[in-house]
Amino acid sequence: MPKHNVTAPFNWNAGGKVVAYPKGEQNLPPDVAAHAIKNGFVAKPTEATAKQPATPEKAEPAAKA
Repeated sequence: MPKHNVTAPFNWNAGGKVVAYPKGEQNLPPDVAAHAIKNGFVAKPTEATAKQPATPEKAEPAAKA
């Protein structure tokens, strides 16, 4: 499970059992993480994503006059 930075505490109802998640960095199960991200309970990731370098376009042959 990846770690998430919970910025606002929230509760998760798992089959009739309520689990409280406090503020702070912690491991969240995938379904809980999806709920937390959707509802704004976790900080948005600040890691820069690797961008592919731009591929140069193929040069067209020069037109003969």
